[in-house]
Amino acid sequence: MSAEPRAGHDAEQALEEALAERNRLWAQLNELRVDQRELEYLRRELKMIHGSTWWKLAGRYQRIKQLVATGLQRLRNG
Repeated sequence: MSAEPRAGHDAEQALEEALAERNRLWAQLNELRVDQRELEYLRRELKMIHGSTWWKLAGRYQRIKQLVATGLQRLRNG
């Protein structure tokens, strides 16, 4: 029996392993790209929300509400 068939089998196995690794890496890269696009989309959405009039009004309302609550608490304690 010659070493030729064994070498061919080893080469085929190495090729299969390399292809499997390549496919795994491509899948990982695609997942990263999808995650990156989703992150960019969410950042744009957040920027739009923070820039909206409603968000600004809600923030002012929350600050006023907090100031009133703090003032009432000081009056009660004070």
